Amino acid sequence: MVILLESYVGCKDFKGMYGLVTELHCARLSQTGRGILTNERIKEFSPSEEPSFGMTQYKGTLLWTDATKTVYYSINPDRRIRVRYVCCSNRFQAISVLGDCPQASTNPCSYSNGHCRYICLPNDGGRSRTCVCPDNEPGCHKEM
Repeated sequence: MVILLESYVGCKDFKGMYGLVTELHCARLSQTGRGILTNERIKEFSPSEEPSFGMTQYKGTLLWTDATKTVYYSINPDRRIRVRYVCCSNRFQAISVLGDCPQASTNPCSYSNGHCRYICLPNDGGRSRTCVCPDNEPGCHKEM
C-alpha cells in the first residue's frame, strides 16, 4: 500500500517561508514496516503569500488553491510541471476532485429478480448473477 500525505509546513521560523510538503509512505496493512520513501518540499510560499486554502490529489497530481486569488495551482512531482489556472470570479473556499465515473451497466437482477425464486446476487462485475435460497430451506429450488 502506498500513501501520499500532503501537509503544510507552517512554521515561520523555517526561513520565513511556508511550504507544501509531500511524503510518500509505503506500509503494510499492519502498522509495522512503514517507512518514508520521499520527503521533499515542492512549493514554498513567501511570507507575503497566503498559504494554500485547500488541497487535494488526483492521479499523482496535487492541486491547491490560493486563499487570496481566483486561481488554482497544480503540480505533478514526477513530471516537475507546475501549472496555474485562472478559474472563478470569487476566491476559492475549498477544492475537491471527482474521479471518473464507471460505465453504466445493466444489473442482471433488476428484471424479474434475475429469474431467481428468492435472492438474486449480481457478480462478475454485473455480467452474471447467482440465485440463492434462504437459510435452512430444505429442497429449495433456486431458479424459477
